[in-house]
Amino acid sequence: MQANSNCSTPYLGPNCDVTFAENLGASYQVVQGLLCTLLIGASLFGLVQSYRITCKNGWCTKLDNTVIYLSTLTAISAAIRQVDSSGWRGVYPTWVTSVLYDVSTCFILTVWMRVVLSWATFVSRSVAASFRSRLFQWGYYAAVAYAWFTQLISTLFMFTTGPYWAGKVAMYALLCGVIAAFFCCSFVFAYRIRKLLAQAQARYGDNSASSHRKDNPSSSKGDTSFAISVDGSKIDGAASSAKAKAAEGLASKRRRLAIQRIYRMTMWAMVIQVIGLLALFYNIIKWSTSQYNLDPPHVQPVPKVGDLIVAHIFDLVHFMAAVFFLWYYRVSRSRGQVQSATSESDESAHATSTDHHHQDWATSFISRVEESDHAAEMVYRSPSQMLTGSMEFTHGDAPSLATLPEESEAADVHVTIAA
Repeated sequence: MQANSNCSTPYLGPNCDVTFAENLGASYQVVQGLLCTLLIGASLFGLVQSYRITCKNGWCTKLDNTVIYLSTLTAISAAIRQVDSSGWRGVYPTWVTSVLYDVSTCFILTVWMRVVLSWATFVSRSVAASFRSRLFQWGYYAAVAYAWFTQLISTLFMFTTGPYWAGKVAMYALLCGVIAAFFCCSFVFAYRIRKLLAQAQARYGDNSASSHRKDNPSSSKGDTSFAISVDGSKIDGAASSAKAKAAEGLASKRRRLAIQRIYRMTMWAMVIQVIGLLALFYNIIKWSTSQYNLDPPHVQPVPKVGDLIVAHIFDLVHFMAAVFFLWYYRVSRSRGQVQSATSESDESAHATSTDHHHQDWATSFISRVEESDHAAEMVYRSPSQMLTGSMEFTHGDAPSLATLPEESEAADVHVTIAA
């Protein structure tokens, strides 16, 4: 069916009583049903994770809580949008669809900015430059305000002042700016974090790290415990040389896996950002060249089946981003288990540390590690737990490599990791 130049979007036909969705038929319904199913599933997963993180940390604005809450809201708002995706069914006005897109986009942008802020804070405090942390925090607040303000103002411009296509171009262009800026920042800080871990692996590798099995009361439940001991002078004489070497290899392997995990996490984050940027560039070119409006005479043409993927590309980006953050920040331990593990680790650190400075650092580090979603994954999890969640120091400066025990110091720091 051909479009009628007298009809406003999303209607067509001689009497302007047929919607774009009705004209597309089953193809539109399949795409909408698939997206709705995926987003409802992501929303339910996010609600479960929101409940678990609240039971673990309480209702607060910690990094893990913020990421899970906002990612869940992203999935929920995107799922609600599927009732009338792109406004082609005529269920509610087109401006409602645009506002829902804006809200979902701003939610996920806020999440990503918060994660990048935590990376920047970790890097700046690791090099004893705490003043930079404050600058990064101010930049984060400014970027969040910029994203929300520009997106909502652009939508208001589209439907009040117009023309519609100009508002679209302005919205996408402003969004490209903030995404490109944080894309560069995330790449730089992820690289710096990976470099710091690689330096730690090279400096405190097999020669200074050992681990040994120890009894754990939870072993009857199928759990396994390892104690990783950073020994500045020598390996415990009670352990055999063969066991010590095997344990050193295990500790070194875990550090290498941690670096690989961080690499994978940042790689997938970059992929999602690149997809989003490409979609924005495509839409900027499309709307600036076509200059379509919602009302006659120069109205949007009737979409074809091949246009469905392009029309729903931002729905896919929102889904991928929400699932990405929910997965990397998921919670798999109960609050009671976390408190028990934290208490046990604190006792171990106090009992084995002979240097007060190192003891305080170890206790703080252990507490944050054990508060992460699963202690066994300390070295396997992404920066979401290992660096931004578990190692996000809010009181005082984070320990740099220089604060770790030197080989000349006889200080043992035992870290219990329950698998």
